[in-house]
Amino acid sequence: MADRILALAADMLDALSEEWSNNGCNDWDAPDDMGDEDLARLARHAWENNGKQADEDPSEPVLADFVAAGAVGHYLRHEVSAALADLTRLRALLAAYGRAVEERDEDVAADALRDIEEEARAQHAAGTGG
Repeated sequence: MADRILALAADMLDALSEEWSNNGCNDWDAPDDMGDEDLARLARHAWENNGKQADEDPSEPVLADFVAAGAVGHYLRHEVSAALADLTRLRALLAAYGRAVEERDEDVAADALRDIEEEARAQHAAGTGG
């Protein structure tokens, strides 16, 4: 269900971005609690998604409202969905380990634990999850 909600939110942000893009270019005011680093990261994400290079980023990014909405939608669709998929894989591995422990099957539990460790290392190396 979370995947469907994320996809819906991303689609809604894409539609909003499209609508706002027809109303001229209005600068978007980031929330006060959004730090400069987070704003710069969002701006890089937006520019890279639109085919620009990260080294074109200004030191103080200013985003149009439709660009910010599109970037957040793209982020939800790709980054958050990937993290949820990682968590789902880890949850399945943990469930397999739990079943093996309950059944007192030490070999299966050891294999499941090894799988969990490998998945966690892979996610850490990829910078996506656990």
